[in-house]
Amino acid sequence: MAWFKNLVAPNSSSDDELRATLAEHLDELRTRIMRVVYSLSLGMVAGWFLHPVFYGAMDEMVRKYIPPNAPYKEAYRHLTDPFMLQLKVAFYIGLVLTLPVLMWQLWAFVAPGLRPQERRPIKIVFPICMVLFVAGIYVGWLTIPALVSYFMSFVVNSKIEIIQEPGSLVLLVVYTLLGFGISFQMPVVVYFLTRIGLITADTVRVYWRHVVVANVVAAAAITPSADPVSMFALAVPLNVFFFGAVAIAKLTDRSSRDPALDNLDGAPC
Repeated sequence: MAWFKNLVAPNSSSDDELRATLAEHLDELRTRIMRVVYSLSLGMVAGWFLHPVFYGAMDEMVRKYIPPNAPYKEAYRHLTDPFMLQLKVAFYIGLVLTLPVLMWQLWAFVAPGLRPQERRPIKIVFPICMVLFVAGIYVGWLTIPALVSYFMSFVVNSKIEIIQEPGSLVLLVVYTLLGFGISFQMPVVVYFLTRIGLITADTVRVYWRHVVVANVVAAAAITPSADPVSMFALAVPLNVFFFGAVAIAKLTDRSSRDPALDNLDGAPC
């Protein structure tokens, strides 16, 4: 009767193993997600108490670059706006504080399914991405004063009073920082695209003007304020990162090649 059971359900054992493996992966994923949620909750608690420090530093920086002839004050429109603003700022701060935990949990979930030669480049890429993200946020923070000065330069009538909503001001700063932080990941993306052959140094050499224009357009689309100061502050690093990543990928590709292959390429048939 064993052959009959195998005929009716020939893959029952493999199906059970597949269901067990899938259940283990889902359980592992749930564990990783819950750890991130717990970390984010703790980060939001810390962000709740750090809100006055963050908003005070941002508000002081903005007010420092407002011309004296421009009446400026901040005002809430609704009774619940102060609470919602502090909750949003706490979430943003908690998200930044939780980012290393998120990256570590993602790596711990993916790493067991990778071969050693596949883990090695990721171990190098993760720290580089984190450093570039922090560098992008720092550069974005430095552009905020110029951004404020640019928009306030259009205030020519001292009788016009500017009433700024604190929530929209925080969102403008946060979106600017995130835009710079994400855009600074371009070297990693371009490097891998060059290594797999989608971008070649010869193509970049021919169409470099198109690349420069495309990066400027991308910078204009990424920056939420659409001011030329932030746009060029982002466009310049994007172009440097793009051409630098292509050059590094080309150099590393040459250094990793076997010299014997170059001799074979020039050898007569």
